[in-house]
Amino acid sequence: MKKIERLLSRYEQTCRKMHRCMMGRDFRRGIPLLERLSRLAREITASGDDGRESLFRLAEGEDLPVALASAHVLVDVDVRRSARALREIARRDDGFFAYAARMILKHRS
Repeated sequence: MKKIERLLSRYEQTCRKMHRCMMGRDFRRGIPLLERLSRLAREITASGDDGRESLFRLAEGEDLPVALASAHVLVDVDVRRSARALREIARRDDGFFAYAARMILKHRS
């Protein structure tokens, strides 16, 4: 498995785990996972176009926790494309993810 694939796999797993912890109000475990997610995202985006394109595929994917986190990371890379992904998340959901996507759009793009 290539390095970028390993990073992406860890990113997705960490994202889901962090989301479960934070929604369950287990901040003691959730905050370190959020920090790990941030480090992984920086490593993926620094790996070049392949890494950024892979994160965009995740941002445009069906897994809402992963899509939201990926779109948020990518605001600094490509505002228009990440905004499009965030609007799509807001359209598909009517709860937490839609609200979070709208807040990111409001404050970051």
